[in-house]
Amino acid sequence: MNDDELAALTSSDLDIVSETQENVRLLARAWGGEPRFAGMDDHTPNIAVIDLDRPGWSPDGTHLIVDVMGDVYGATARQLIAWSEMIEISVGQGQTVCLRVVVPEMLLWTRIANLHMRRMGTSGVKRELQRTKVLCQIVSDHLEDLAQESMSDPSVRRISLKHASFVYKWIAKQNCTHKVLATYPELIDPYFSAVPLTDFWPRELLQRGLPGWQNWLRKRVDTLIAHQEYRQLEKEKAASMWCVDD
Repeated sequence: MNDDELAALTSSDLDIVSETQENVRLLARAWGGEPRFAGMDDHTPNIAVIDLDRPGWSPDGTHLIVDVMGDVYGATARQLIAWSEMIEISVGQGQTVCLRVVVPEMLLWTRIANLHMRRMGTSGVKRELQRTKVLCQIVSDHLEDLAQESMSDPSVRRISLKHASFVYKWIAKQNCTHKVLATYPELIDPYFSAVPLTDFWPRELLQRGLPGWQNWLRKRVDTLIAHQEYRQLEKEKAASMWCVDD
């Protein structure tokens, strides 16, 4: 990953998912930070933030804000937890904090949902597009590892196919995915490459499953692009006729 790709995945905040407020308090105490929990009137997807005095870590040279996420664009907190892996962090005195790390496949979906649902300026859209492209590669590497691991550990096979299906089938079915790919065609190839064409997949998936879903999705996106181009042409015609009438 080059510097630009790394920067695309780095924000001024650190995002984590936690199931309980007690875990947030334990983690804040271990890090020497101050937890602040969202109230009823707070319009934020976070259930809490942890304010850390870390001048060397923060882009603005002052505090680092750790966001403890709740619902985000495209996914509820419950869905984020369902598509996450548990990690344990020791906080001293024999205590551990369990945190959830969201899997790359779900993160890719939330990036696509962001592009469709979140209001952003030009620079924000550019950054989100770069993040999405980088995540496509991360998803590809993750699925490649899962598929390879499933060859030696049959218990991983169901998990690897579930994760792959989430990308090439579930995400592909969503209307906002069609609209995002039609609006930003530069994402089409990165998205298709997110599920690697590896020999570790079952033959049926390689020969029929992936090609079938990709062909279906490309037709849907091409139809949307053609419709957008037609509407733009009609607007230009209407504008030119209005100018002539004047």
